[in-house]
Amino acid sequence: MLDNSKIRSTELYATLSQATKDVTAIREWLYASKDRIDEHILENLNAFDEKVKEALQNYENLSDEKLNMLKELYKKVVYPFDYVSDEEPTMPNVNETWFKTDEAKIFKFIKNPQITFLQKERPKERKINDIWFKPMDDVNLQVGEFYLCEKVLKNEAWINPSLPENLEPAFNQEEAPQNATLGDIWKKGDEYFVYIKTTSGNSWTSPENPSEYTPTYESEEEPSEAKLGEIWKKGNEYLIYARVTNDTAWILKSDLGLDAFIWFNEEKENINFILSLIGDLKKEDEKEETSKNEIKDLEQNLSNKQEELENIKKQIEEALAKDPPQNVDNLNEKKTQLEQEITKMQEDLNHKQNELEQIQKDKSLVSQKMLSDALKEKVGLKGDETLNGNKTLNGNNIFNGTNTFNQALTSRADPTNDNHLTRKWYVDYGGGIKNLGTTGSINLDLRQAQHFILTANAGTSIGIANFGGVGKSGTITINNCQNVVAFNAPFKFRIAQSGFSGTETFAYFCIAANNIRLVRT
Repeated sequence: MLDNSKIRSTELYATLSQATKDVTAIREWLYASKDRIDEHILENLNAFDEKVKEALQNYENLSDEKLNMLKELYKKVVYPFDYVSDEEPTMPNVNETWFKTDEAKIFKFIKNPQITFLQKERPKERKINDIWFKPMDDVNLQVGEFYLCEKVLKNEAWINPSLPENLEPAFNQEEAPQNATLGDIWKKGDEYFVYIKTTSGNSWTSPENPSEYTPTYESEEEPSEAKLGEIWKKGNEYLIYARVTNDTAWILKSDLGLDAFIWFNEEKENINFILSLIGDLKKEDEKEETSKNEIKDLEQNLSNKQEELENIKKQIEEALAKDPPQNVDNLNEKKTQLEQEITKMQEDLNHKQNELEQIQKDKSLVSQKMLSDALKEKVGLKGDETLNGNKTLNGNNIFNGTNTFNQALTSRADPTNDNHLTRKWYVDYGGGIKNLGTTGSINLDLRQAQHFILTANAGTSIGIANFGGVGKSGTITINNCQNVVAFNAPFKFRIAQSGFSGTETFAYFCIAANNIRLVRT
């Protein structure tokens, strides 16, 4: 409040009075504007808060993006596998990798090495025991049919009518064959026909028209007692029991026990795989040996019976040749009995031989394809590995890094090159004395040994084919030395020598390729 007792000027009073009014007006305006100011502050504070939240969200999004990028990079660097799990992946693709976590092993999905052909089209070439897998599903690679190339024994087999060209036709002509039997194949130009039973009788039917086939059997299992010309419908596929005239045929198999593709452990499983095959081979070897012994016994018994039969025949001839002829009824009865026994033994022998052929076929199915292909896989050793027992390394082998041999190396061969390792005996004695035998003029290869001996023919001269290296030294012993007419360059005597006779020995020392000092001892 103003102290009026101290005001002396009216002008000053007027000024102060106006100022008081202005302050009062400002105060009133401020009080009146308080709500608007609060609203403005709150409005801008909310906007600021939104901007802060937006900035935080942007940062979080960027962090997630970078984190995902790092995760993907981490997977590629640390886990370069297509699958990481305990359970076997379903529907994998060829060459994909699987890390089996419970065993800490890496597997690769590859074509089974037992399979020779993996394709939808019929292979153009084949040999006995080749396996062809025909895929039937583009998604699941394991779905398909197995065919085994077998030797044709009875000229009858189930064939896929859409693939008759893999069998030799019984007829190859333009006109329809007149004397055909069920199951025959006829090739007319580029077309194939099979002689089969139809609802209207026997007729030639094109494999391109499966709707014309009236199946004799409809089942998943192969019919056991089929007749030529009969048709088997397996699912949506038709097969014809046909007569074949070539040596081999693709035969549909449902009991091979194979998968078209396998998970293969590249480091250890190949060894286990090979060992299992060797075990199978051992069993097949035992079966083969037993079968061979049985055949050998049968052949011996058959030979004995045939010899006995020949003796009976001779006895019959001798008895009939006598005057008067003797009664041979007992001999004929014995002859008939032997012939029946021989026929039965021959049948048994044929059966055993076929059995042996099948055993050898099964054995080659393992050894020829599975084992040879498996052995082509390189067995890699990584990290610290210990190999016990005797090992044989074939081919060229390279040892990188520092190699320490705890025992002396042994060598069966003498060295021929400068960089060859050698035996202590060779170093001490120069490989002994190399006997060149009786010879005429000769050029010595001093790399072959340190000491040489020869017998000279008339007119012999001695030269050098290879001086063996600077510092090489040794001796040359010559029998019938009187026949030596010259030592050719690079041999050099300090003083010319002559009058050689009998057995003489010369010491040599290689100074250079063109200077080999020779001393007559």
